[in-house]
Amino acid sequence: MQINISTRHGQIGDSARDKVESKVGKLARFFDRVAHIDVTLDMKDEGSPEAEVLLRTENKHDFVAKERAGSLIAAVEASVHKVEQQIKKYKTKLQDHRGPGTGQASVAAQEALADEVDAAPEPSGEES
Repeated sequence: MQINISTRHGQIGDSARDKVESKVGKLARFFDRVAHIDVTLDMKDEGSPEAEVLLRTENKHDFVAKERAGSLIAAVEASVHKVEQQIKKYKTKLQDHRGPGTGQASVAAQEALADEVDAAPEPSGEES
């Protein structure tokens, strides 16, 4: 996995670059097929820098998040959190692409359950 960090309207130090790499590098544990991650830091407004994270995968799906915050690290953390949520939603969508009740085995199980419900004695409404 390759991480590219670029800045607009300013420079960041080596320590800040290392922090950004460590924060963004954690995204690889959520998704196996990460090809590379592009991070763009916009320092135009020093009071509220903007971080954009673009995670490219081996498949066709890309995840993008852009966030503005009071500090550079806070903006990066917020962007990383947004990408994490996108990945979780995508993986859930992949796993749950079929709803319950499809397939032959499921139909047979539903019919058996319906037969059990029909055969069960009905409770009487009288109290003794």
